Amino acid sequence: MTTLAQLRQLMALQNLQAYIVPSSDEHSSEYVAEGDKKREFLSGFRGSAGTALVTQTNALIYTDSRYWLQAEKELDKRNWELCRTGSPIHFLTDVNAFSASGRIGLNPNLFSVESIDRMMESLPNARQRIVGVENDLIDQLWATRPRYPNTPLLDLGLEFSGVSCADKLARVRAQLARRHGAGAMLFVSALDEVMWVLNIRGGDIPYSPLARAHLLIGPTSAHLFTDSPAPVALQSRLASDSVQIHPYGEVAAALSQLCQGQLVVIDPSSCSWASCSILSGVAAGVQSAPSPIGPMKAVKNDVEMAGMKRAHTRDSVALVRFLHWLDNQAAAMHSRTAAPPQLHEMDLCERLVAFRAQGQYWQGESFAPIVAADAHGAIVHYEPHPATDTMPAENGPVGPESMVLIDTGGQYLDGTTDVTRTVHMGQPSDLQREVFTRVLKGFLAIHSTPFPLRGYASGSMFDTLARQALWRVGLDYGHGTGHGVGHFLGVHEHPPRISPRLQPGDMVLEPGMVVTVEPGCYLEGRFGVRIENLVRVDAAPGPLALLAESSEGCRWAQMLPLTLVPIQVRLPLPFAPACRHSPECGELVVPPSRHPDLPATVAQRRMIKVELLSGEERDWLNGYHRAIAETLCPLLEPAVAEWLRKETEPL
Repeated sequence: MTTLAQLRQLMALQNLQAYIVPSSDEHSSEYVAEGDKKREFLSGFRGSAGTALVTQTNALIYTDSRYWLQAEKELDKRNWELCRTGSPIHFLTDVNAFSASGRIGLNPNLFSVESIDRMMESLPNARQRIVGVENDLIDQLWATRPRYPNTPLLDLGLEFSGVSCADKLARVRAQLARRHGAGAMLFVSALDEVMWVLNIRGGDIPYSPLARAHLLIGPTSAHLFTDSPAPVALQSRLASDSVQIHPYGEVAAALSQLCQGQLVVIDPSSCSWASCSILSGVAAGVQSAPSPIGPMKAVKNDVEMAGMKRAHTRDSVALVRFLHWLDNQAAAMHSRTAAPPQLHEMDLCERLVAFRAQGQYWQGESFAPIVAADAHGAIVHYEPHPATDTMPAENGPVGPESMVLIDTGGQYLDGTTDVTRTVHMGQPSDLQREVFTRVLKGFLAIHSTPFPLRGYASGSMFDTLARQALWRVGLDYGHGTGHGVGHFLGVHEHPPRISPRLQPGDMVLEPGMVVTVEPGCYLEGRFGVRIENLVRVDAAPGPLALLAESSEGCRWAQMLPLTLVPIQVRLPLPFAPACRHSPECGELVVPPSRHPDLPATVAQRRMIKVELLSGEERDWLNGYHRAIAETLCPLLEPAVAEWLRKETEPL
């Protein structure tokens, strides 16, 4: 009997006409522990975002455009239907249609207050129909469910964190008192917020230094709920900050006791329905409000920002060494004198890890590496992987004419990185060069545009800048253009983001934030292009004003790159495959250029269509490449430094 059939039997026993399985955990996390991947266990779909809806006759997966191609490959179409939407409106419409007026079951620990409120508003008679199933039906079916690792906690010292736990707690309490009155308590479920405010890190979530934990902050003390053991020195440090440690499983009983008659503030985007229900039964009041910790965490302090710069320099050294190695592999593939190397996507993943692991403070990758050759590049979050008991291997070849999208990142004690470069192993087509250049123009538009700090510079404004060059030729991409990044925390950090869609809790961009800039374009079945930097928002001198009074009294900001990795301008070959080599003079002989404004040898070896770039865009890219060479060449081996100098020669 299939897992789906067994689930329907359990649903029938509890008189449930529908059952909803999200991708999140008890903390509304985007990335979860292996034992919390319940939707993946049920459906086989491995994407990090998506919701399963099961009735007695239908089984549906709802996910956004980043995962449509992946879901098509991974879902068993005999049993599952893919719903191509990330919108909760469409999902709720279907919940109502497929379950009629019946009972809808879900685990109340896995749904945030915000998501339940949305259901209550949208579904007729929702309060009578939505049933919290404490004994999760998926848990009853998953006999081999992995245990939580409960990795020991790490005490992140002031040399990395910059501000003490005591000072952070004092700042949080001051905001609570100002906004909600003296004596207000804050219940924190978002894992990165718990880690940041206590200056601790964990290892329960793959690729993220997070421990499974809740935190209750009161006026004079705080209570940490976790099963991750704390070393003796950390226990002593937390005790000196009036932080008591309790087992993770005691959170429900402790809330009932500690919050009796108190005013408790919860963030509805991360607090679970189950926790809110407990608090509503004992507290004098429960107020829903965005957590004050998120904005504090998003604006890096001086020590954190200095650490991010150092981490990105080391990470960029590793990426340059990798690109130099890959360049040599490409040249060998086109050589007539040696057996060409046989490369696959996972070979590139392994080589990248080897280079990064040489860096100081290396802790591991910051997310599952995306190395996607050719048609795989059009799958936005494609991940090469070996075969498993339930999944065949995904490990495409990287050949002499492959276009390869490489999106990877690292975790270091002093920072988190995330960088994407798209490279070609041979001679790109005219279409590939056109798409690459238009994505690059969007990337350059955000980097080169200063903006006024007047409280309205939202991510949606910058998102439009990144898409204009693609829109002009009828192209677009389905994901946002950027997201916040934590300081040795999650590679996706809320609330900063650059997206076409505004959401509650979104912040305007302000100095001290770190965000990605990652426009892309994906042609199904052919190739994908994405170019990504991490940038820091920093104060900037105002642009030259047409009228002196137009910028009077206004501060300006700009996005400065943390990532120092060259963008492929020239092709890696000693000669192009469509060309012949002249042994007499050792020069490259190429067919006539299609671009008469460029010398034939240059035009043939460009990844970029330079004629599509403005003078300002060329100047910015040349300046960026010059800064890369000046910063990294002294840190590299002579052969790699010489390669980098050539890669960063001005257009």
